[in-house]
Amino acid sequence: MPSRNGQWNGQMRTADSTIALGIFFLCSVCCFAAPDQPLGIKGEIDSLHKACTLTWEPVRQTAAGAPLTNLAGYNIYRRVSVRGTAERINSYIVPVSIFADRVNGQTFYYSVRAVDADGVESAESLLVDSSDNTNLIFLAGDGRTSIVIPQTISGLLQSSNNKYGVPLTIRLKENFAATSGVVRDLEFQFLRGDTKQVATDIAFSAPDADVQIGYELLNGEVPLQNNLSVSPDQLTLYWSNGINWIKVGGANDKSGQIVSINSSQLGHYQLRDDSPSSELTLSKITVYPSLLTPNGDGFNDRVYMVFENPGNASLHGDIYDLFGRHVASLAPPASMGGETTLVWNGKTNDGTTIPSGLYVYRIEGDIKTITGTIAVAR
Repeated sequence: MPSRNGQWNGQMRTADSTIALGIFFLCSVCCFAAPDQPLGIKGEIDSLHKACTLTWEPVRQTAAGAPLTNLAGYNIYRRVSVRGTAERINSYIVPVSIFADRVNGQTFYYSVRAVDADGVESAESLLVDSSDNTNLIFLAGDGRTSIVIPQTISGLLQSSNNKYGVPLTIRLKENFAATSGVVRDLEFQFLRGDTKQVATDIAFSAPDADVQIGYELLNGEVPLQNNLSVSPDQLTLYWSNGINWIKVGGANDKSGQIVSINSSQLGHYQLRDDSPSSELTLSKITVYPSLLTPNGDGFNDRVYMVFENPGNASLHGDIYDLFGRHVASLAPPASMGGETTLVWNGKTNDGTTIPSGLYVYRIEGDIKTITGTIAVAR
């Protein structure tokens, strides 16, 4: 028979467990009852760069996807640098999905949080800056990894400008890669605002999204996932098309510890150890996607030809049909971090979209020439 003291201790443990479960339940309810993250945010600067006007789509559901019945309004936060501390700048809860702030030519970084009648705030919206580009910015928790999206292409995230008819957001998933030589393995995903499902069949309308992947330094070296380390000079980016890993290069900002590349694609990236070549290497050209579909939907509307060019050699590229007729001259290449990229949008020099079929690319650099084929489907 248990002692009175043992019985009392048992009752206390039961009471403690009940209280703990109650607190957990209340915290869970509060978490799931919080308003959803504001989506569809964008900024607009007046012609004199005096004021920045923010707009976003009204929040109508909780973070769990239930109807939101007690929305009080929104709080507006501002940073003086993209990685700085966010400070609330509205003196009262903003009841509508629009807010203007005086900037007087300065660049600030804004975010919005929905707040309900109980004072519970949502997660932070994407950032939008007051620069001339009014960039939309996804900033990861490490403070370095981000995607900077200029207004010219950021409309894709608004419900009126994408095929789903709902606002979109961006989510980052970090993986541990089995492949050796990997610094970071990251998946950037478009998420539907209504169902939180991943949208895989869309892309930005132009390769102007600045994908920035941060890395750490330990005694001047970059730690790999397999506990080895590498010099920051040897870092490069790879992107997966779902079948193969494609080397896409990247510019290395060693002071900021960021490797970046301009792209129209989110998706799966790896930051890897990759010793650079010492000369132009046309033989290592990477062409993606495998099928060009220039139909204006923002997905596979351009084909990219990437090759190693550490000496920034002069290059020239042309497209021909199978009869040898000249179709298009490629724009001067973009160089980045020892890589060079040529881009073709599936159009002739006069802007006419070409018909389906096979086309031949010819790239000349120094005394080297390489040719190959590109498949086009309309």
